[in-house]
Amino acid sequence: MTRWRCGPRWPPGGGLVVGAGFLGGEIAAAGRALGLDVTLVEAGAVPLERAVGAEAGAFVGMLHREAGIDLRTGTTVTAFRTGPDGALTGARLADGRTVAADVAVLALGAVPATGWLAGSGIEAAGGVPCDNRLRALFPDGTAVPGVVAAGDAARVPQPLAGGDAPPPGHWSGAVEQGTAAARTLLLGEAAPVFEEVPSFWSDFHGVRLRSVGLPGLADTVKVHECDRDARRLEVSYHLGGRLVGALTIGRTSRLAAYRRVLADPTP
Repeated sequence: MTRWRCGPRWPPGGGLVVGAGFLGGEIAAAGRALGLDVTLVEAGAVPLERAVGAEAGAFVGMLHREAGIDLRTGTTVTAFRTGPDGALTGARLADGRTVAADVAVLALGAVPATGWLAGSGIEAAGGVPCDNRLRALFPDGTAVPGVVAAGDAARVPQPLAGGDAPPPGHWSGAVEQGTAAARTLLLGEAAPVFEEVPSFWSDFHGVRLRSVGLPGLADTVKVHECDRDARRLEVSYHLGGRLVGALTIGRTSRLAAYRRVLADPTP
């Protein structure tokens, strides 16, 4: 749970969250659930556009605004303002507008903390490269003896991406890969290949957003349901005519059928 504190009472300036991705959206929603004034600033046209596309991103933006969040899209923070005592009073945006705020949270993404691997022979600047059994790889593609990786810092081949390893992030693989990595340490080549369908979920404003597959790969997006009054959304994502992902808001039960299709290795 996000705890907003600044003295005994929440000051009148409100809170500013920079970045409307998963983390920023959840923090902003938590602030509003506590009855706080929240401004959410996003450089893209809609929240989460890079992760789930414009259609789902616009729906999420609608949820934020209906909850009373002051969502500012298509702009960035260029400077923070402070008072005579050095305390934050607000921020200036690239579009020339200003925002009053006593607290600011930057939710601008993450970088894998792999610096400690320097000198190990593993090139892990963007995450630890792995094979499909979670074994860490040297630059020549050979497995590092006795070393596996799991979680947000592991780059694991995905069948949906043609065997490429998408950048690590918020996917459920951070949990599922731990078990697979342990099997590899115990069984070696006899360990099963890791082929779990990526998924993620997020809760805000009383609804659950959940996705399976890799929506970011899509060249075509299909909206199957968009009910703003009931706050329900169902979207599927396709690449070259093949399903590569699906997302629902308020329709979690519909994802099971999508997951079965995504788990099928045949196109």
